[in-house]
Amino acid sequence: MKSDLREIPGIGKSIEQDLLNIGYGSIAYLVGQNSEGIYLKDCCYKEYKEDRCELYVLRLAVYAYIQVIYNR
Repeated sequence: MKSDLREIPGIGKSIEQDLLNIGYGSIAYLVGQNSEGIYLKDCCYKEYKEDRCELYVLRLAVYAYIQVIYNR
């Protein structure tokens, strides 16, 4: 599935796939989302606790989306 998630700094092929697996198909899906919630959803999906570095990337992703919306 093609998405625009990799336009966000820090999102590569692996994290893009993680987000797709848990239902975030594009940057627009991040609207109103909480990065901690996304991280926990990913951990539940994988059935193990993912490295916290992914949480930091998700925080950047949510923040980046907000910046795109407000700076248009």
